[in-house]
Amino acid sequence: MKIFLLLSILFVITECSFDSEINKDIINSFSEEELFYFYQLAFEREFQSTNHKLCLWTRNVSMELIGEHTCEDSAEVARIKTELNELIDPIELNIVKNNGNLKIYYVDHNYFNSLFPITLNTRGYFAVKWNRFFPRGIIFVDKNQSLLKRRHIVREEITQALGLMNDSQLYKKSVFYQGNSNITEYTEIDKQMIRLLYNYKLPYYYHAYNFRNNYIVLKKNN
Repeated sequence: MKIFLLLSILFVITECSFDSEINKDIINSFSEEELFYFYQLAFEREFQSTNHKLCLWTRNVSMELIGEHTCEDSAEVARIKTELNELIDPIELNIVKNNGNLKIYYVDHNYFNSLFPITLNTRGYFAVKWNRFFPRGIIFVDKNQSLLKRRHIVREEITQALGLMNDSQLYKKSVFYQGNSNITEYTEIDKQMIRLLYNYKLPYYYHAYNFRNNYIVLKKNN
C-alpha cells in the first residue's frame, strides 16, 4: 500500500512537471498556424464546447480488419499503416488477423445506420477507450460506398483514432476536413499534426490550457 501511494505521488509530480515544461523543439518546428490547427484537432471535440486533455497511444497499434472488406480495402489499410509508420517514431502500427487492439469493422449500410443514427451523413465512426497502457479502439466503415469513399473514410477514422479526434473547416484538402471529402492522401499539414502528436514528447493527458499558453500564446508573442 505504501509503495502504491509513493508511486501515485511520483506520478502526480511527474505529470505536473511535464505540464510546466516547454519543449523548444515544438516552438522551433511548428508555425503558429500549425499549432492552432493541432489545438483544434487534438483538444477540441465536435459538438462539445469544453476543451479536453491530450490522448495518444503509448503502445503499438494492432489493426484487425473484420467484416466484408475487399482486397482493395485491405491494401488501403496497409498503405495507411506504412505512411503512418514513416511519420511516427515511438510506436508502430501493424495489421493482425486476430486480437487487434484497434478493430476495423466493414458493415452493411442499414446496420451502420442502426448503430449510429446521430452521425447523419457520415459513413464512418470511431471510438477509443483511452488508457495510458492498454487503449482499445473500434472503427466502423459503411461498406456500401464507392472504393474511393471507403479509402477516405478509413484513412480519416484511423488517423482520428490515434488522437486527432476533431474535424475542422479550415483546410479542404486535409483528411480532417469537416465537409464532404474524398481525400485519400495526407497533406503536409496533416503530416505535421501526426508528427507533433507523437514525436515531440507531449505527455499523455496534457491539458488544453497548458498547450495553449505554453505554445500558441508563446509562439504568437515571439
